[in-house]
Amino acid sequence: MSFFRSTPGMVLVLLLLLGAGLLAGWLAGGGRVDFGMISTPITQLTEPRPGRCLVLEEKYCQKAEPAYYKNDQLVMIGFRLPAGTPVFAPFAGTLANSSVPLISGGTEQIHQALSVFSDEAMFFGGFDRPLYSLTILVAEGQTVTGAPDQPVGQGAVVTRIPHSNATLLGKYNLLLAFGRFSPDIKMFANDLDRVKSNFGL
Repeated sequence: MSFFRSTPGMVLVLLLLLGAGLLAGWLAGGGRVDFGMISTPITQLTEPRPGRCLVLEEKYCQKAEPAYYKNDQLVMIGFRLPAGTPVFAPFAGTLANSSVPLISGGTEQIHQALSVFSDEAMFFGGFDRPLYSLTILVAEGQTVTGAPDQPVGQGAVVTRIPHSNATLLGKYNLLLAFGRFSPDIKMFANDLDRVKSNFGL
């Protein structure tokens, strides 16, 4: 019987010891409690992820504007996004350096760009040709460092919007052009179907 009478007292002692231990840890940590295992999944949940457009976070997918035309056909869509915004690969493939000529104010300028060519291919002319392409042009240009052609997985971050006031076409800091290989012209043609379905344009 004496055991049962002493149990509440023992519980109280254990609670006091536990409280003292937490207080000591709080003081040792400079007044901060490290929740460790709790903070890790919260951090993972807040990492940027591609939205339905596959190239940007969901909150930016509907901010696309028709930006650049050639021969009366839409070629590139434009965005004005916060610095540090990630741009994702919409499909698995190869990341490579490229260049884009843009005419603005009657003057043509060549801009450095990145291109992602899909692993999905079409056999044509004796070779497997990438079926899809995405050309990414950010203000101030961007190039691939290291190997000239790098494998990239779908959803991987390929570049970010720079911390700069520089613009493209006087307004945008990101231009995108989607392509699909066309056997008729033996090169990539504008993939306007993807632009319409992914960005609502």
